[in-house]
Amino acid sequence: MELNYIFKFVTYNKVDCIMSSYDFFWALGDGLDNMLALFYDNIGNIFNDFLLIFGFVLFGYWMRLQSKFIKEAANNPNQIK
Repeated sequence: MELNYIFKFVTYNKVDCIMSSYDFFWALGDGLDNMLALFYDNIGNIFNDFLLIFGFVLFGYWMRLQSKFIKEAANNPNQIK
């Protein structure tokens, strides 16, 4: 179906010999949409799951560092409070 649309687009413009910027950017957008759809179909939700897990791991690491800093601050009497 997409190939028929592109074929009609090309033949229509060959007959008229006029291609507006609207037609060009519309065709470019359709091509990018199809290309990204193929990319997403192959990748799926793996990348989003990876970011979610990676974020939780980094959050746990950050909380551990904060806990360590709080313990050091509690043991240090030479602080302004």
